Amino acid sequence: MGWRPIVERLHNKFAQRVGRRPIVECQNNKFAKRMGWRPIVECLHNKFAQRVGWRPIVERLDNKFAQRVGWRPIVECQNNKFAKRVGWRPIVERLHNKFAQRVGRRPIVECQNNKFAKRVGWRPIVERLDNKFAQRVGWRPIVERLDNKFAKRVGWRPIVERQNNKFAERVGRRPIVERQNNKFAKRMGWRPIVERLHNKFAKRVGWRPIATRP
Repeated sequence: MGWRPIVERLHNKFAQRVGRRPIVECQNNKFAKRMGWRPIVECLHNKFAQRVGWRPIVERLDNKFAQRVGWRPIVECQNNKFAKRVGWRPIVERLHNKFAQRVGRRPIVECQNNKFAKRVGWRPIVERLDNKFAQRVGWRPIVERLDNKFAKRVGWRPIVERQNNKFAERVGRRPIVERQNNKFAKRMGWRPIVERLHNKFAKRVGWRPIATRP
């Protein structure tokens, strides 16, 4: 369809190099006007946006077209009740979001070839359980809820978002450690998630990849 990923940060180097621009949240953003960026495209049938290849932000939870093509709504606030009930977590818009870092959330990596994300060890979020590319390269979908039946059947464990998650500690799950130099994780003896079977550093220090299936 010609849609491009959302570039979350104003100073994303890879995005600048390939010509993507950040999302400008408000129409009177001075810096954005100076750089010539436009606001978020709010509706699916915006003709100009379609012509230049932008995709709309899916604003509502019941958007049928978005559900059909596998987009999930952006959960704008951290206390969204419906989103919590269906297991969505808020999108962390900036890589340096302090609250998100404190509770252990990582930014959403929108495209599978994001160079910065690869360098710091983040993997793209796999939105659907039947994502063929993700299955081929060994990524597992993010299991948002602890009681996800399909995930239990295929042996995936939920992502424990915070390091002080009581239920996770009780059942023996450890938080996902996103970076290999996480100091707190080293102190607690957790190891980072090894996403690929041929991770050289992981082999050297004796970590094994996460088994996607039992």
